[in-house]
Amino acid sequence: MVKYLSANEIKVRHQYLPGRNTANKKYPIVIKSERPLMHVYEDEDGNYLLFKGIDVYHTLKVSNNSYKVPCQIHCTTLNLYDWTIKLLQTSYNENVYWKVKYELIKVLINEDNKSSVQISRDSGVDIEEIEKHIVDSKVPDHIQNLAIKNNKEKLINEIYKEKCLTEVCKSLLYEAVFYEETLLTDTKFKLFKKYIKSGFKFNPLASNALKKLNQIVDKDTALKFYWSSLNSDPPPYFYRSFYLTILDINRNKENKHVKIQTF
Repeated sequence: MVKYLSANEIKVRHQYLPGRNTANKKYPIVIKSERPLMHVYEDEDGNYLLFKGIDVYHTLKVSNNSYKVPCQIHCTTLNLYDWTIKLLQTSYNENVYWKVKYELIKVLINEDNKSSVQISRDSGVDIEEIEKHIVDSKVPDHIQNLAIKNNKEKLINEIYKEKCLTEVCKSLLYEAVFYEETLLTDTKFKLFKKYIKSGFKFNPLASNALKKLNQIVDKDTALKFYWSSLNSDPPPYFYRSFYLTILDINRNKENKHVKIQTF
């Protein structure tokens, strides 16, 4: 069955809407279509629930929310959770903007009290895909937003959960993930953890903390320094051996037969 509906008459469970310029570019294409571009559930109370055609809905909602277009109607007795699962599946099938997926997942977790395991099982979406949109709620809001926008949820969560780091240090690392001159990556973070766990010191409050961090996780420079030491002539241990030999001479001035090792 087909009915003519406006975006204002259709319900969704996410808040995201595109900018007006983006919507207006798509609007002429949407209104020219004579076939239904949106599929909508009609529940027992007469509510219209979107489950296909998310971008079309966005376009109409922003450009002309009262304009009516043909919609394919499906009568249903789905509950709120099952409808949201259908909408989530559609968001992946239609490859809509990431924030739609994120908001739907957050609704399912925070409002419907469902676990990522259950959401994955019921929607067919990989659990890794679901969990990458979830940033621990204790992470500062602006970092959560940056993490989601830049697909850094996993790394931010790893920083938050790392027990060997102080809260001040974590705050600096959060910023380093998005700071252009450092761009802390998964690999660099692993190097930094190894540095800290090996007993080396790091002061996140220092004025040059970000610069120091960048130096610590610069693996290429560290390797070049190490390789240079292996190829030096004489090798670095020469200086220590020579120094110890001189000390030995000073302690044994009366011994006329002290031998100095040469290389």
